[in-house]
Amino acid sequence: MKKYLMGTVTAVMLILTLFMPVYANSGPVYWQGYPAAEMMSVEPDTPITVESEELVFDFSQQGHISYALEGRVTATYQMFNPTDEAQIVQMAFPFVGTLARLNTDEIMIAAEQEKIPYELYLGEQFQQARFSPAGEEKMAFAFSRIVDALTTQIYQAQNFADNEQGKLYFFTVTPTTEQEINFVLDFSFDPQQTKILTKGFNRYERDSAKTRIAAWCRQQTQLEVLVLCKDIEFESTAYTDGELGKQTKLYHEQKLVQTVKLKQYLLSFIQDKIPMQDKGLFAANQLYNLYAQFLDQIFTQNSGYCSENDLYAASNADRIMTLVYTVDFLPQEIKEVSISYQTVGTMDKRETTSPQYSYTYLLNPASHWKDFKNLNIKVITPQEAPYVINSSLELKQTEERVYTAKLPDLPNGDFSFTLFAKERITAADKIAGKVNRAFGYFTPLLLGVLSLIMVIFLLVFIKKRKQK
Repeated sequence: MKKYLMGTVTAVMLILTLFMPVYANSGPVYWQGYPAAEMMSVEPDTPITVESEELVFDFSQQGHISYALEGRVTATYQMFNPTDEAQIVQMAFPFVGTLARLNTDEIMIAAEQEKIPYELYLGEQFQQARFSPAGEEKMAFAFSRIVDALTTQIYQAQNFADNEQGKLYFFTVTPTTEQEINFVLDFSFDPQQTKILTKGFNRYERDSAKTRIAAWCRQQTQLEVLVLCKDIEFESTAYTDGELGKQTKLYHEQKLVQTVKLKQYLLSFIQDKIPMQDKGLFAANQLYNLYAQFLDQIFTQNSGYCSENDLYAASNADRIMTLVYTVDFLPQEIKEVSISYQTVGTMDKRETTSPQYSYTYLLNPASHWKDFKNLNIKVITPQEAPYVINSSLELKQTEERVYTAKLPDLPNGDFSFTLFAKERITAADKIAGKVNRAFGYFTPLLLGVLSLIMVIFLLVFIKKRKQK
């Protein structure tokens, strides 16, 4: 009897322990990370060779645990100029980021341990949702696509000219009582002849050429409408309800108009979306090109209308960015060049209760150096996921939470690896993952109910045995 009782209690405890990590399931089960990439030469026929590279992935300094673990990547190259002439070599480092969350303090580029200045070029959008095959990642970081983005040419739009001027209408609306009002502008326009960019409005309705925009005003509010090409006429009204059925005159409206250049307006339009310390990094016309291209696309997709929120989305779009810098080499000189930055992996809890953290490092950009040899890799794992359970290259565990590899030259494929809390994924992990995936947020409740039923069954069984 005692043995049976102890076995049952132990079984209950094992079940509860097995599924305990599920109680932390308050976030997503999958979080897509970004690939990291090698430094590359801008010129395809550079004479510079890479004599060796020390590539370190350091996950030991985790300030906090988020959906995906961040790590510090440091690549240190010994580069050699085999010619008898001095070389001025333009280099590039591509990465994925957003303008709104850009933090160049996390990136450090140095030659002989001295920081070197760089410019930032904005490339194409990185379609994250479609990214899974490594081949597509390699394509996005292809040499030709990176180099094509390193331009200062003005973007040529379909819906406006680069020297386009427009009429900027300012509507200053002031309620005359404590009652907030819903200020409305009605107008008609032909998208083939007129383009509209609005700021401050939070409502948009359209029926063919007839358009209505509105904004709630609780105090004095300034709203803007930029009209490009053919001018239009506005009719303004105000209401006290969201359904626009209760019209009111209890407000004051002032309208001003001035002629502005689209390029200057766009640049001023986005000032708050770029960290002040990073504005000087951009090459000439980079910011205008980014927002002009985005505005051009929205005008095409939305029949000539764009709101500020539509345009601000450009700041939050994942895109390929490229840091460009120059390194000087004397004849026959070996120089150390290094780059250090943060990398973010992909978190995956779809098959297990403990997350798998996967990282991809694209080696193909390094193939554009004249020669490349002696690649040494070190992965320092975090306490939360101390084991490398999968790797595209053979890694050896040389000490606790340290894995290394030494290759005589550049491998054919890219480097990817996965971190996990255990040395391997067990059958119990997979079963727990399936239960978690099947029941999601209800898993803790389900396990609690099952545990309660088992305890009740056990108590009833004990009681009956005592009665006998």
